[in-house]
Amino acid sequence: MGFRIKSYFAKKKNNLTFLGLLLICAGGFVLRVRNLGVLSFWGDDGHTFIGTLSILEHGYPLLPSGNVLYHGILGYYFNVIPVLVFGATEFAFRITSVFFAMMSIIALYFLGKILANQFVGFLAAAVLSFSTWYIVFAREARYYQDLQFFFIISFLFFYLGFFKGKKPFRILAAVFMALTPLVHGVGIMLLVLFLPLFLYLGKRFFKKEILIPFFSLLLFHGLLVLNQVFFWQVGRSFYTEESGLAALGQAYFRLPDPFYIKRIYEMFPEMFAVTVAGAFLFLIFTIGLSVRKNISTSYFGLEELERRFKRVRIPYDFFLIQAFFWLVILLVSLGRMYNQQRYIYFLMPFFILLFAYTVYLLSIFILRALDLLYAASHKQRQGIPKRTFAVLLIFFFAVLSIFTVSGIDFMEAVKVADRNHQDPVDARYSISNVWTRHWDAAAPGKAIAENRQETDIVITTDIYNTPPYSGPVDYWLWTGDLVSWAPYQKKGDYYFDDTYGVRVLRSFADLYDVLNEHAAQNVWIATSYSLLTKEHIDPIILDFFDARVEELVLRGRDETARLYYFPKTDEALRIPITAFFQEDEVSAIDLKSADRFRMDLSDPDMAPYLSFGFSRTEPGTGTWSQGGSSFMLLDAQPGTDYVLEITAKPFALPGKVQSLTLFVNSHKVATAHFREVEDFSTVVFEIPSAYIIDGTGYMGFEYAYAVSPLELGLSSDIRKLALFFKEISMAKK
Repeated sequence: MGFRIKSYFAKKKNNLTFLGLLLICAGGFVLRVRNLGVLSFWGDDGHTFIGTLSILEHGYPLLPSGNVLYHGILGYYFNVIPVLVFGATEFAFRITSVFFAMMSIIALYFLGKILANQFVGFLAAAVLSFSTWYIVFAREARYYQDLQFFFIISFLFFYLGFFKGKKPFRILAAVFMALTPLVHGVGIMLLVLFLPLFLYLGKRFFKKEILIPFFSLLLFHGLLVLNQVFFWQVGRSFYTEESGLAALGQAYFRLPDPFYIKRIYEMFPEMFAVTVAGAFLFLIFTIGLSVRKNISTSYFGLEELERRFKRVRIPYDFFLIQAFFWLVILLVSLGRMYNQQRYIYFLMPFFILLFAYTVYLLSIFILRALDLLYAASHKQRQGIPKRTFAVLLIFFFAVLSIFTVSGIDFMEAVKVADRNHQDPVDARYSISNVWTRHWDAAAPGKAIAENRQETDIVITTDIYNTPPYSGPVDYWLWTGDLVSWAPYQKKGDYYFDDTYGVRVLRSFADLYDVLNEHAAQNVWIATSYSLLTKEHIDPIILDFFDARVEELVLRGRDETARLYYFPKTDEALRIPITAFFQEDEVSAIDLKSADRFRMDLSDPDMAPYLSFGFSRTEPGTGTWSQGGSSFMLLDAQPGTDYVLEITAKPFALPGKVQSLTLFVNSHKVATAHFREVEDFSTVVFEIPSAYIIDGTGYMGFEYAYAVSPLELGLSSDIRKLALFFKEISMAKK
């Protein structure tokens, strides 16, 4: 081994290659490792944290909820050593990504060199090392960079093992292709490589050295999919009301969305144009090889594999990169989760390869054309002198690279590591294209950990990233109804999150109940940017917190995260329900001045009673409930039993029965079911006096399901509809 290393460095060219790659990696490392632990955990980082710590405790990622975190399971094992060395810090979880980023740069260089030449390898490695997007993502505590490396190395081993026929690499390819889906399920896309292999080998594909790994991987990946569909409770790709293969099919097999193509164009416009031009260059290259039988790919400085179809000679390495990139991006675009650029981060090295390869082809085509002109003008068989040709090739390649590369801004790259919580986040390079600020989960969480007492209650709006700092939490405040993300399940009358197994507060009434149920205990509430996002937290709750100036004890470094402290009290009611609204904006059902109260929901004058979870009044018809729950304020006589009558009809769905569960002041009264009929029906609830409080309370309606006409393809209406109310009346029993 020592002899081989010595002989390698005995060549000047190898020394320059090593030095160039070392400089690229050193620059990339410095840009990625500086200030790595400054920013707090965010996004799904909390899964990385709890998954790794669960492995250290149990040997596998068994979560506090009792669920197993299969999603990204291999990545959590990668973090074990850094956490043991540095502790469970932000730096420890992110240094894993930096390590795999360096490995990705090196692997991409060799992949480019093997598929084309050193020009392509160096350019691809440099773009991956210095482009802002790759720097930002390589500083995250999630699987993004691990997955990218596994795709590159799997592709490299697959090429060497199956296209070049080297047995040791076939084994390595099979191993890494099996491991990649354990980093993230999208690793199944590596199976796409067998399609261009089949086209290349033809009948030779049906040999045992190909079929055994192919069917083994197919079986293994299939088992992983079945495990995800039927056994995952955490980190499911698509959270739907239905489970099983049918729901999976509905989630994955849709018309492709052009989001990713548009995103690549927005972030890398010049490189995208060059890459598209590469498809035309591929055709020109193929035609040239097919017409000029005496010219090989080595004439263009390439050691391409060729595939012959009668008279047509295809430069197959270039085709392989093109086929893999465009096929995978098409397949990923079929799923529901096509709206975040992080879902194609793993694929971008192949975009870079296409770009680098195309730049080289443009350079060599131009130079070969000049070479022919030179030979013709000098009336000789020899063209441009060899040394001059090499210098000109470097010149053309460098110039074209400089003027067509995108996403590299050295000043911007340096500033990435200097970003603080209060600085804006470029949504193009963010892990979510709607996040423009890196919120501070650390400051509120650490303050809780330092000041909490044993009996204190902790509520958070960020169930993933508060616990790493605060310790155990008791409730997750989340009222959102996102289409593809609902990491909680209903058990009995309440929802519980999949990770920590704590109860989810799904409405302002739930928060009201908890604050009063624990009036004799101190309550800490850590909020994140979700508080300011109406899709996450009901704006009613934001208004409530904005008014609680006395309870606000800390603001995070991002000026978004907050910490509220509600000290214990001897009062039976710590927070009145009226604290969640302004009295002049909403009316309560008044049963103190009358024995009966009737509401005609087709009357627009009833709008003040329908402020929470109801849609607009449709004059002469009625009112739709909107979302999974609705609320009305209630001012009734204590010590009195009541009867509530509701006339409504469901938004009918075949095979589903709509139900309405009534809650009065945190007490469950009963559940009524509605038939799938066009006509209205009336349901009756008896409310015992024990559920009536002195003062303003509430009635809560919870529905079995709520669906939008848009989801069903009936109209463009995006409202989540459950019941259409015609009349509500309440009277003393």
